[in-house]
Amino acid sequence: MVAITVILAAVIAAFVLDMGSGQSSNAEAGLDIQENSSHSNLQDVTVTSMGDNTKAVYCGDSSSNSTTEVGGTFQCSNGSNIVGNTSDGGENVLSTDIGA
Repeated sequence: MVAITVILAAVIAAFVLDMGSGQSSNAEAGLDIQENSSHSNLQDVTVTSMGDNTKAVYCGDSSSNSTTEVGGTFQCSNGSNIVGNTSDGGENVLSTDIGA
């Protein structure tokens, strides 16, 4: 009985104190990836949508190939990863090994 009361109190405290609110969500983006018409070793990456927490999308092998807005396009080498950057500085892979 005491154990059930302690567990119930912890669950209620978690909801009341909103203990999970400090966690950020991953970067999210819709991507259109097409082979570059001039260079077969490159892929053209166009961002079609971005999640609320997404600050930028870039080529994993070169952060200078990037965009911060929907409709932006950049090029990446075949085999690259596409990475998303969150507003709080986190990063996560959005697409792996493109064009391979």
